[in-house]
Amino acid sequence: MYYILAGLLGFLAVLLSDVADLWKARLVEKMLRLGGIALVICSFLVLGTGPERLQVPPWTRIAGAALFLPSFLLWASSLFSEIPPKGSRGPERLPRLVSTGNYALCRHPGVLWLLSLHIGLLFATASRGLLEALPFWTGANLVLVGLEDLFLFPRLFGEAYSEYRLTVPFLLPSRASLRRCIATFSLPTLGRRDPSGEGGDKGKKASK
Repeated sequence: MYYILAGLLGFLAVLLSDVADLWKARLVEKMLRLGGIALVICSFLVLGTGPERLQVPPWTRIAGAALFLPSFLLWASSLFSEIPPKGSRGPERLPRLVSTGNYALCRHPGVLWLLSLHIGLLFATASRGLLEALPFWTGANLVLVGLEDLFLFPRLFGEAYSEYRLTVPFLLPSRASLRRCIATFSLPTLGRRDPSGEGGDKGKKASK
C-alpha cells in the first residue's frame, strides 16, 4: 500500500509542476516533474518485482510482455522526445504546442500508454501489487489530465489550446485523429511543420 501511495504522490508532484510552470518557477517545475515521474517509475518497479503473485496461464505473461514494450516506448516518446525544449515559444511568446504524432491521436496520449503499459506489466509479472494499484493510479492520472485540460493548459498555451481542443479528442481517439497521428508520426518530432499548415509545431507539454 505504501508504494501505491508513493505512485499517487508522483502524480500529485506532476500536477504541482504544471502550477510551477504557470508561475514560471522553472527550477521548481523541473524538480517536481522529474521527481514525480521517478516516484511513479520506482513504484512500478517495486510492485512489479514484489513477492505476491497471481495465478495466471503462461501465455498471459508473453502477451503482457508483448504489450508492455511498445506501450513503454510510446509513453516515453509522448513524455520526453515529443516535447520541445523549455523556452521554446510560439508567435505569441507562449510555450509551443505540439499537435502531431502522439498529440494528434488525443490530447493526453500519455494516459493511454501508461494504462497500456500498466496492464502489460501486470500480465507479464502477474503482480498482485500492480493489480491493486491499477484503479488508484489510473484514477489519479485521469484527475491530473482533467485538471490540466480544463484549467492549466488553457492558461499555459493560450488560444492555441482552445483551437487544439476543437480538432483533437480528449482521450479516446477518433478515426480522423488516428489517421492524422499515423500521417505525422514518422516526421521528425522537434521543430517539424504540421502537414495541415496550421502551425502544428507549436509544441505541447506531455500528458502523464
